[in-house]
Amino acid sequence: MKILLIGTFLLMQSAFAQEEHCDRIILAGSGDSRHLTFYTGEVLSNDSEMMDAKMALNTSNMMNQKLDCKTQLDETNSEIVCSDVLLKNHHICNVKTVYGFYLVYKDYVDTVHITFNRWD
Repeated sequence: MKILLIGTFLLMQSAFAQEEHCDRIILAGSGDSRHLTFYTGEVLSNDSEMMDAKMALNTSNMMNQKLDCKTQLDETNSEIVCSDVLLKNHHICNVKTVYGFYLVYKDYVDTVHITFNRWD
């Protein structure tokens, strides 16, 4: 039992350290937010190439990978909410994590835009 508790504690510490590490890496030298764009074909999602939760999650992971953040986001360590904000049939997704959130949207051509903001 003692070994299980120690193992759980070390795993939690490792996850916290990784999240803290990603917060520093993503925002290193760029202030409170970071913005990138990707070609829609690079972001695996659905067949229609419409913005959805899966595309938002994949884009967030691509941003992490591009910025050397090792955290792999999924449904267990993030919350994804997509909605029509300004225009009908034009989704903007918010991927919330413990170290910040990603705003992800697709333009009407072939580009996915993502902005990471840290929690204040």
